[in-house]
Amino acid sequence: MNRPAIGVDVGGTKVLGVVVDTEGRVLAEKRRPTPTGSPEELCATIDEVVAVLGADDRNRGAPIGVGLPGLVDSNGVLCFSPHLATAQGLDLRTHWPSRWPPARVVNDAAAAARAERAWGAGRGLDDFLFVALGTGIGGALVRDGVVQDGPRGFAGEYGHMVVDPDGEVCPCGGRGCWERYASAAGLERFERVAGGSGEGGGPGVVARARALDEASLGAFGALATWLALGVANLIAALDVSDVVIGGGLAREGDLFVPAAAARLADLLEGASARPPIRWHLAGCGERAGALGAGLVAREGA
Repeated sequence: MNRPAIGVDVGGTKVLGVVVDTEGRVLAEKRRPTPTGSPEELCATIDEVVAVLGADDRNRGAPIGVGLPGLVDSNGVLCFSPHLATAQGLDLRTHWPSRWPPARVVNDAAAAARAERAWGAGRGLDDFLFVALGTGIGGALVRDGVVQDGPRGFAGEYGHMVVDPDGEVCPCGGRGCWERYASAAGLERFERVAGGSGEGGGPGVVARARALDEASLGAFGALATWLALGVANLIAALDVSDVVIGGGLAREGDLFVPAAAARLADLLEGASARPPIRWHLAGCGERAGALGAGLVAREGA
């Protein structure tokens, strides 16, 4: 039976919900801006998205999954979130309306990795590293076809590996985290350092790079180097040969992935003795987190 599920992805700027069938087809979609106030406001926004998607009689009673950014424990509690600080400590179970089936809550990048494994660039790959590049960096390890969440659910926080102990201050409270360099935030800073404007956020840098602006292209070159550094560390620790790049920056992968792949060979221990490292651009786009949340919901139904 092709039973639909509802998946909701909570990001720093938007709450995106989808109804997804067992083949990964999106049957309905709804989005709202992410509120910046109390946890109650966030829960109300999630409830609003689910209400719209669940209004269709065909979707009533559909299992529900929610992806949240940060440390989500095995009980679905958002224990720590640098990019969603106002919702830190959120336990959706205490706010969840009784009219909906209980929601399964997971880390957003782990949800996205599940979607890529099922329907995207990771389809057919039993072992791969998933790296989501956006405002920050999320990630997941897929081993034997299964996303490795860790005993407490905290695995995959690759963006907070320290790559420069005296480096940029991170929203997590630390310094020199990888996501301060291989992310949209790093891209803007690199452009300014290279003499560019850094205006318009990541999209502005992208547009100028597409127009062959020298400073913007240089920014992508710097991002590629930092991306290769972090991936080299992860491959050395985890022994994977496939890397799937997701998140908002994956759409611009042609501007930095080839350079990162070339730089990796110089940074990875024993690179010539290893199998070739294959890079893949994610296939599920911005819906990956919501699609994966729907998968998680169906697994627990």
